[in-house]
Amino acid sequence: TAALSQLLSVGYLTFLARWIGPNTYALHVAIFNLCAISAFAVNWGLDTWLLKKTSDDQLSSKDVLQTVLLIKLIFGILWAILLFSIAPLLKPDIFLRPLLILAILSTFFESLTNSIYTVLLTTNRFKWSSAILLIGRFSRLGSLIGLYFLSANNLSLIITLRTVIDLLVLIVAGILLYVVNAYIPMDGKIKNILNVVVVLVVIVWLLKVFGI
Repeated sequence: TAALSQLLSVGYLTFLARWIGPNTYALHVAIFNLCAISAFAVNWGLDTWLLKKTSDDQLSSKDVLQTVLLIKLIFGILWAILLFSIAPLLKPDIFLRPLLILAILSTFFESLTNSIYTVLLTTNRFKWSSAILLIGRFSRLGSLIGLYFLSANNLSLIITLRTVIDLLVLIVAGILLYVVNAYIPMDGKIKNILNVVVVLVVIVWLLKVFGI
């Protein structure tokens, strides 16, 4: 599964680079690399800690996941505000705010999904954890191919679609965790955290629509 996931990721980036051209692709890479490198301020090795804790005691995975998601949510909001505020001041021609906010959200959603993926993996839900990983990768590549056939060569649209897919994968992951984990059902607080994430996305989308 991991090998197939990596192959799909490489295929996505290779296809994207050849389609949108080197200059636009360089912009894409710069924005997402900045988000990925700075995302340590959100992750703090929490998924590694989650992996260890849930491997040692699967029954505690609900509480540990709740703690991890809450910490990521708090630090994620702070990280997003700082990155969105500072990066465009350093390189305004590269870190364009409309693209940057989408990349920030995409990176944040993927971070939350990785935590849910980790719990499913360590509680022996290998089939479901693999499904989450592959759904996201196939959806990204499929959406890109779809845009190609529609001749929608627009970086903003490409990143927007990627962000929406990452949000949907996060929601699906949360639902799967709730449905398949009969012994460790999704805690109400975890659902509240996911609800907050969705609300934040709607707010950002509205701001983007009204050009704020």
